[in-house]
Amino acid sequence: EYWDGTAHFTPREHGVKVSLDLDRRELSTAHKIHPADPAYRRQMIDAFFETFYDSVEFCNWPTDKIQAHARNNIEECFDEKRGKTLEVSKMAFEPNTGDLIGLALFLINRENEAELDLLFVKPPYQGKGVATEMVAAAANELLTSGTGKIVSRYHVCNERSREWHTKFGFKELPDQAYIRMKYAWYKHEVWRNEKLGTSVNLKELEKQRDYWFGQLDDGFRY
Repeated sequence: EYWDGTAHFTPREHGVKVSLDLDRRELSTAHKIHPADPAYRRQMIDAFFETFYDSVEFCNWPTDKIQAHARNNIEECFDEKRGKTLEVSKMAFEPNTGDLIGLALFLINRENEAELDLLFVKPPYQGKGVATEMVAAAANELLTSGTGKIVSRYHVCNERSREWHTKFGFKELPDQAYIRMKYAWYKHEVWRNEKLGTSVNLKELEKQRDYWFGQLDDGFRY
């Protein structure tokens, strides 16, 4: 959007739901992984803020509102306002300093599904397998208890989250709003490449455009 001669970027608010069929996973022990303990709420809130204050999920949010959201998010999890918090939830600590660096909170959602409700790792420790360690440890425990599937969500504009979920094995469960966004994006990219006279990726873009168009319900086609 543009006003006062300035472009203001506001990412589209849409969560992509994904699903994972559980199987036994090898566990790494590079970091200290422990059951999520409510006694560490303060550290969790601080780590949440450090992780998300400059993220796409909170683009253009005032700092005080991000801090308030961090506090409410953690408190609601342990107060079970979004569902029953599962004991398999994990927190990760840096081995040398003992600082809390990551959190993976699981709950039973309103659809009675086991859901990875909150997952984050502080920026200095991202890309080092911390999230995978936490979720793999929890997934193994869920599998042992008889749970065969978990769901999760990521912000449609968060590419790193999408890549992590895909690498871990989650599969998208796209709704019609998401399908329409994908189709519109590929349709625009085909048009843009045709206008530019480039053809290197045109065939693949056309293939993706047609695929997503085919997923649309009749009422969503345009």
